[in-house]
Amino acid sequence: MHPSISPVRQFGGLGTVHAVDPGHRTGLYVKDPGRGVHYYRDGSAAAHLGPSDADAADLDDVAIVHVSGITAALDRLTPDGAAPAFLERLIARARAAGVPVSVDVNHRAALWAASVAAPVLRDLARRADVVFVGRDEAEALWGAATPAAIRALLPEPAELVVKDGDVGATVFTADGEIFVPAHRVDVVEAVGAGDAFAGGYLAGASAAERLQAGHDRAALTLATTADFPDPTAAGATVGAATVPAPTES
Repeated sequence: MHPSISPVRQFGGLGTVHAVDPGHRTGLYVKDPGRGVHYYRDGSAAAHLGPSDADAADLDDVAIVHVSGITAALDRLTPDGAAPAFLERLIARARAAGVPVSVDVNHRAALWAASVAAPVLRDLARRADVVFVGRDEAEALWGAATPAAIRALLPEPAELVVKDGDVGATVFTADGEIFVPAHRVDVVEAVGAGDAFAGGYLAGASAAERLQAGHDRAALTLATTADFPDPTAAGATVGAATVPAPTES
């Protein structure tokens, strides 16, 4: 239980909220370009999130609640298993408030084995309105090797987005399926591209436009080691792709 929780702050339509936990340290990961990522999150404050934290989140005027399978994995880093309770309460509150729930499966083998994660992440995905999953991670988790097989495994989400690396991404909706190819990019650093894709997708309009926006943001992230790529110049070029600058909202 965190004694101090901030109000939601808005950054270009993205709401953020933070809590102060004097009993646990902040989790950390360090990008080491060309060598990988180093994680320091065992016993972190985020691993001790609980139902009271979910209750403290202000869902007024929230368009969508986006959660990650990494949060579901964090209970394996803390004895009390609080993380799933946090997710359960947050999803329940979103449902009660009529707020759609988005889930990025985000399986991380370093946190838990596929055999352990598979049923938990499948259940989490089946209860979401929008799901992001990599084709390769779906194959590792559930043995579903194609977008169609993944959709057959997860028919419940209103929108299922299957990402297939530099090939492209497919979205399944009630109206059928749409595929949009990925940009050709000279990859500098891959860390963060998945989150950038999800952010771009969730900010888009139609399904096809959302896929394109996801590819645009992922491409910008792939082409730099910076945490905050600068796409402000109109027609920012990424490899062979010309990525449109974002519009102000």
